[in-house]
Amino acid sequence: MRQSEHNWKTCRNDLLLEVNNHYDLYEKVTDIRGANKLHYRLSFFEDGCVPENRWMIFPDMGHVVAFTYTVVVVLLSQLQCLTFLPLHSRPPSSDKIRVLGIGLMNGDHFVQVKLKACSLMPPIGSNSDGRRPRNGRHFFLAK
Repeated sequence: MRQSEHNWKTCRNDLLLEVNNHYDLYEKVTDIRGANKLHYRLSFFEDGCVPENRWMIFPDMGHVVAFTYTVVVVLLSQLQCLTFLPLHSRPPSSDKIRVLGIGLMNGDHFVQVKLKACSLMPPIGSNSDGRRPRNGRHFFLAK
């Protein structure tokens, strides 16, 4: 990822393309009308403050970030801590797995968190129906 906070338009565009390209998937892994909501929230590119109804929200956005950038996303907040896996394709070898830590500050601002090597991971984020992804086990069976 390694983008500055000034690249937010590029990031939003990347995430929006992901949702558009895998619309059916996001209908399954998010709540009712989830893909529509994700599309709406990500379709904002104006300068200035982003209106609250266009904020990126978790847990649904965790799936999108993980899938878009092929990273393991670890969400840390006082409300919930979850892990999201990039499950579009076969997991990379264990030495190529990238982990992106995201912390929620003050209930409305996300910051990147540097995680220590071999840190324990929070539970894997489930689909909207409560099921955990089956192919996620490959991330943990690797060396």
